[in-house]
Amino acid sequence: MALHVAALPWKEIIKVLPALVGTATRLWEQTRAQPHAAPVDPQGDPRKQLAAMLQRLEAMEAAELAQADLVRQLTEQLQGVSTGLAELARRNTWLTIAAAAAMVLSATALGLVLLQG
Repeated sequence: MALHVAALPWKEIIKVLPALVGTATRLWEQTRAQPHAAPVDPQGDPRKQLAAMLQRLEAMEAAELAQADLVRQLTEQLQGVSTGLAELARRNTWLTIAAAAAMVLSATALGLVLLQG
C-alpha cells in the first residue's frame, strides 16, 4: 500500500490559487485606491451630512461584499485541503498497520530461522 500525495486536490488548488491571489490583490488595491471621505461636519447641512454618510455606507457595503467573496474562496480551498489531508491521514494509518504487521512477520521469520539453524 503506497502513500499517494495525489489524493490532495493539488491541481484544483494550483488552478484556483492565481484567481485567489488576484482577488485578494484587487481587493487590497481597491481599498487603498479609494479616496477617504472627508469627515462628516457635525455643524454642517443635514442633507450634506446624510449624503456623506450614505456614500460611506455604500463604500463599506461594497468592501464587505468583496471581503465575503474572498473568505468564501478561502473556505472552499481550505475545505479541499482538509479533505485531502484527512485522506492522507487515513492512508497513513493503514500504512502504519501494514508496516507493523510486516515487522511482526519478519521478526517471526527471523526467529524461526534462528531456531532451526
